[in-house]
Amino acid sequence: KVVEKPVEKVVEKVVEKVVTKNVSGVTVEFAQNKATLTNTAKAKLNTIEKGTTVCIDGFASPEGAKAYNQKLSQRRCDAVKAYLEERGVKVADVNAHGAAGKESQRVVYVSIK
Repeated sequence: KVVEKPVEKVVEKVVEKVVTKNVSGVTVEFAQNKATLTNTAKAKLNTIEKGTTVCIDGFASPEGAKAYNQKLSQRRCDAVKAYLEERGVKVADVNAHGAAGKESQRVVYVSIK
């Protein structure tokens, strides 16, 4: 007697791929307790083309008082913003975060929109 096995159905799975905008940007590092742009920082910022729209997020390291770190991260954001706007870059949003946790660094992130 021949026993036939049922044929397995092949199920095609459709996997949706979420396509997100490629967000690139620049990280500007600062010396401890400083908000002055170095030549290296300026060179990084110079890679952003005139007319580009960016967002700025500034941070401070966790040393020092919370209020001071907030002001320091704001000064860093302001320095980056002024430099970029002087070069014709549009700044859409600025966020000074102070020291955002123990791992926070002395940086400003410039994200291209």
